[in-house]
Amino acid sequence: MAYETVSDLIKAFREDELDESSSPFWSDSKLVRFANGALTAFAERTKSIIGDGIEVEFAAGEDEVEYPAYIIDVIDAELFLGERSWPIDLRSPAEVRRSRLPTTGRPCVLLANSAVGRMRLVPKPQESGKVVLQAIRRQVKDLAKDSKLVDVNPAHREYLLLFIKHRAYNVKDAEIFDAVKAGQYLAEFNYECQRIYEDELRRRGGARSIRYRG
Repeated sequence: MAYETVSDLIKAFREDELDESSSPFWSDSKLVRFANGALTAFAERTKSIIGDGIEVEFAAGEDEVEYPAYIIDVIDAELFLGERSWPIDLRSPAEVRRSRLPTTGRPCVLLANSAVGRMRLVPKPQESGKVVLQAIRRQVKDLAKDSKLVDVNPAHREYLLLFIKHRAYNVKDAEIFDAVKAGQYLAEFNYECQRIYEDELRRRGGARSIRYRG
């Protein structure tokens, strides 16, 4: 079955589990929430969703740059001041000594700390502008029932169903709670995500960025 939308995943779930929407714990709204959780978990485990052209503006005199919540890790960055642009050196704060960072001129280094979700321009910008990022990301916004699954390779969309089933059977204090099933589905989901991550790394020669565009 081809999974094009969240609705397709819900339909497949109901067919697999022989459910007729009788349980309030498996309502459409609950399953849509589980599908969003599945997409987030898939993005974080496989690191396979790449966003290009993510624009983050900054003001003159402000070196702290917004780190969008949906970004997992920044891969590349470009600095724009007016109509001009320059590549910018992307570094982790742990990689550089503060004493060796430049203090004058236009910004030439972007310190990105994915662990805490912070970015800083060095040197401090003297005029307003923006940085344009390429980044490994989660979904930008939550999906609705009719939303298309454009972020995920069509060959991998079926694995989202495993996480949905994990969450569906992990509703505690409900008659459908089944810890064994929930654990099995989560283990299968994690296995497939790890396999995708490793396969893509091998295919791309060990590069840390993995790309899929729908």
